[in-house]
Amino acid sequence: IGGGLLFFIAVNRIAHYELADAYEAKNHRLNIVHGISVGIIITWLLSSQFKESLPENYQTFFGELLPIILSMIVAVLSSLGPLLKYGEKAKKNKSAAQKYHALWRNCLNWETDCPDKSMVKEAVQAARNYRELINEINRESPSIPSWAWDKVDKVEKKGGTDYDIDEKEKNKTS
Repeated sequence: IGGGLLFFIAVNRIAHYELADAYEAKNHRLNIVHGISVGIIITWLLSSQFKESLPENYQTFFGELLPIILSMIVAVLSSLGPLLKYGEKAKKNKSAAQKYHALWRNCLNWETDCPDKSMVKEAVQAARNYRELINEINRESPSIPSWAWDKVDKVEKKGGTDYDIDEKEKNKTS
């Protein structure tokens, strides 16, 4: 299996992991804002003593309008979760990344699975299986936006796709 195929698989794996992380973070932030908003409204509605301590010209706004505005904010935040589906998107991208990783690991075993020319038929069949698996993963995987591809370059510069332990050991000793 050539380095181009391993690179393709590794890049897709990284992009999907980055995308999954971003969606999980967005989902987490949305849940935090939603939870805080609900807490504020409950506290506000339960603290009737606060309304009475305000000057009369503020009581209408703080006592009646502000709870309605805050309730509308919570309603909007509540609808954003199911609408944006960040949690679901994170799961799909993580699943795709895991499938690419499994394929990447299988491709690394190419030399041990087919060590010499006597295994040509097995090598051809393995290559076909890898190609079919790549096509299947590509069909099932969500699309990757350009910002996630940009992150791949940063991860690669850090050595994110270089997992050759022997090569790293050679570099340490030289």
